[in-house]
Amino acid sequence: MAAQRATATIVSGTGTHDVAVPVGTTVAGLLAMLQIDTSAGEFAVTRSDGGSADLAAMIGADLPSGVVLAVTESGASAAAVRAARATKDSRFASWAAVVSALLFVVFLDVGVLGAPLLMGLADVPWPARVGAAALAVVLALALVRREEIRGSVAGSLGLPALLGAPVLAVLDPAASTSRALAPVLATTGALLAAFVIWIVVRRPLAQVAAGFWGVLALCITLTVLLGGGPSQLAPLLLAASIYAIRLVPNFSMPVPESQLVDLPALTTSASAVRAPNVVPPGRITRPRIMRSVEHGAAVTNSVTVASVAVAVVSAPFVLPLIGTDTPRGWGALATVAAAVVSLALFVRHDRSPLVRRLPRFGAGAILGAVAVWLAALGGVWMLASVGGLTLIGIALAFGTVQATREPGSVLLSRIADIVQGLALVVVLPAALIASGAFDLIRQVAS
Repeated sequence: MAAQRATATIVSGTGTHDVAVPVGTTVAGLLAMLQIDTSAGEFAVTRSDGGSADLAAMIGADLPSGVVLAVTESGASAAAVRAARATKDSRFASWAAVVSALLFVVFLDVGVLGAPLLMGLADVPWPARVGAAALAVVLALALVRREEIRGSVAGSLGLPALLGAPVLAVLDPAASTSRALAPVLATTGALLAAFVIWIVVRRPLAQVAAGFWGVLALCITLTVLLGGGPSQLAPLLLAASIYAIRLVPNFSMPVPESQLVDLPALTTSASAVRAPNVVPPGRITRPRIMRSVEHGAAVTNSVTVASVAVAVVSAPFVLPLIGTDTPRGWGALATVAAAVVSLALFVRHDRSPLVRRLPRFGAGAILGAVAVWLAALGGVWMLASVGGLTLIGIALAFGTVQATREPGSVLLSRIADIVQGLALVVVLPAALIASGAFDLIRQVAS
C-alpha cells in the first residue's frame, strides 16, 4: 500500500518550490532536501499567516497539507531592518534640512531685505543685502527642485514668493519711495518666478500659482499707481477671495465641448468653403477621467488655500475702517460680516477635507482678529468682544451638532443657503463702499 503524501510550497531566495513528501516529514527534513541548511540558525521559517513555523513540525500532521512556508535569511532580515531604519532616518534628516532651509530663506527675505525697507533702516550695507538675496535665491531654487514641495498646494503658492522677495535688494531702504515700491517689486518678482515654474513643470498647481500672483501683482500695482494704500485695497481683495472660493468649483474642471457633443454626427453643412473637418471626440477612458478629476481637485484646493490666505491677511486692514458715522465705515462692517458668514457656510459637503474645513478656519481667524481689535479699543468694547465670542462659540457648537446629525435637516440647509446667498450679494458692493471706489468714481465723473 503506497504511503500517504502531503504537499507544501517553499518560498525562498532561490525561488518557489512546490513539493510532495510523505506525511510526517519534518520541516527541517524538507528544507534539507532542498539543500537549505537550518542547523546554524541562519534561516527563519514563517507560515502564510506570519507566524513562525517549528523546524520539528511534521507536514500533514502538525502543519496541514498545502502549507506555504517562507524561508528568509536572518542576516538578510536584520539588514533589511537596518536599511529601513536608515531610510527613515535619512528621510527625517532630509526634511529637517528642508525646514531649516525654508526658515533661513524666510529670515533672509523678511529680516534682512523686507524689515529695513518697512522701518527705513539705512544701516544695512548694500553688499550684505545683495549677498542675502543671492543666498535666498540659491536656497529657494534648491527647494523648487524637490517634487514633494513643488507638487504640494502650499509649496506651489509659497515658492514663487521666496523667489520674488530677493528682488527687494535693489531698493534703497533710505529712499522715501522704497516702502511703496516694495510690495510692487516683491509681487512682480513672485509672478515672474511662478510663470517660469509653470512653463517648466506644466502642472495645474503651477498654473493656479501663476494666476494668483498675477492677479495680486496687478491689484497692488494699480493701487500704488492710483495713490491708494492698504485701506483701499484690502476690502476689494477680501471680496475677491470670497467670490474665488465660491466660483472655483464651476471652472476648475473644464470639459471641451467636442467631448460632450459628437459634432461630426450633428453637422450638416460646413460653416465656410475652406473650413477644416471637425475633429471627432476622443474616447472617454478611465485614465483621462482620473486625470481630469485630479486636475479639478488640484485647482480647487490651491485656489481655496490662496483665497483663504488672502481673506485672513486682508481682514485686519479692513477693521480700522469700521464705524457708524460714515458710509465707508458701514461698508467695512458689512464687508467683514459678509465675509465671515460666507466662509462659515461655504462648501459644506465637498469631497476634499481641505476645502470643507479651511474656509471655517479662515472665518475663525477673522473673528479672532475682530476680537483682538475690539479688545484693543478697551472699555465696553472689550466686554462686547468677550460676550460676542462666547455667543459665537455656543452658536458654532450648536450648529456643528445640528449639521452632523443624520439625517440632515433640509430646513437648516435651506436657511444656510439663503443666508450665504445674501452674504454674497452684500460683500461686493460693501467692499466697493469701504474701499472708497465710489468716491473716486464720483470725483472722476465730476
